Amino acid sequence: MIGGELLNLRSTSTARVLLVASMVMAAISLVANLATFETAQLAERATVQTAMHASTVATITFSFVAGLVLSTSDYRFGRIDQLLLSTQSPSRILATKSAVGFGLGVVYGVLGSVVAVAVSTLYYRVNDAEIDLTSATVIRPLVGVTVAAGLFVVAGLGLGSLIRNQPFALGAGLVLVLVVQPPLLLGAPTVGRWFPGAAGLALTLAPDSAMLGQVAGGLVLLGWTAVAVLAGVLRLQRTGA
Repeated sequence: MIGGELLNLRSTSTARVLLVASMVMAAISLVANLATFETAQLAERATVQTAMHASTVATITFSFVAGLVLSTSDYRFGRIDQLLLSTQSPSRILATKSAVGFGLGVVYGVLGSVVAVAVSTLYYRVNDAEIDLTSATVIRPLVGVTVAAGLFVVAGLGLGSLIRNQPFALGAGLVLVLVVQPPLLLGAPTVGRWFPGAAGLALTLAPDSAMLGQVAGGLVLLGWTAVAVLAGVLRLQRTGA
């Protein structure tokens, strides 16, 4: 089954388009945030932390969208019927998809990290400033985004298997992450920080004292991801394709 999922992934142009878009947006976000600081501030830890985190937001967002698109495409084009006929095990289908999806998310995270390192190096060089790319301030957010991207792809797969209708799944997922959660995090941070979007931001070390710690954020995001996949499995068991 894994071979079939990898083949399906390679034949899906949307995943590649989203990957390129995430890399472009990561670069733009990084430069936009660095441009708000004076040259003398570039070497400060807070500046580097803010810039590294800014470069990760696009990566995890596009990873989530990729998971939603890949999952709902199976229902849109009838591929799920073939999978059920050949496997007859919803849990195995979602487990295989999750494994491949997590790998895809890691690719998103790694390439996003490469872009962050390359663009920040160039920006600092042009501005005659120095950045320590081996410091924890750089490494930890980039490791975090690699894990977060993998989990967000899997969460998207689970949510897509639950909702199935592609436009509605994309709309509901993006509204939840980009519209509902930000004001909730600002207005009621003790509640908002437990939602998946905020957990992903914590995993990438968002410079916000209201956030959970990096490890706690990762565990919360893992929990939400497991819930999404389980919900997808249960619906597939009850209703089929």
